Amino acid sequence: MRPPKGQTLDTYPKTWTKAQKTRASLGLHPTMGEPYLDADNESPHVGPTCGDCRHLQSHGRYWKCALIPMTFGRGTDLALSWDACRMWQPVDATQSDV
Repeated sequence: MRPPKGQTLDTYPKTWTKAQKTRASLGLHPTMGEPYLDADNESPHVGPTCGDCRHLQSHGRYWKCALIPMTFGRGTDLALSWDACRMWQPVDATQSDV
């Protein structure tokens, strides 16, 4: 799921923080603030999602990304169905020690 770019902030989900709404209105990933992996494509998107990413971490009932500082706030929550940002890596990718 990729939120439509350019909406007014009050049209995004009420559970999102103002920062998430602002990022989405600019066409960026709501939590990461990064361009999407497939930045040229618009919704609906059929491709990698946050739920397919090796950086995904479960914190109780909330999902977070390991690449951003961990908080206990909703501003760093993400949804498994969101389109992947450009930092996406497949779950089975091996780490490089370079």
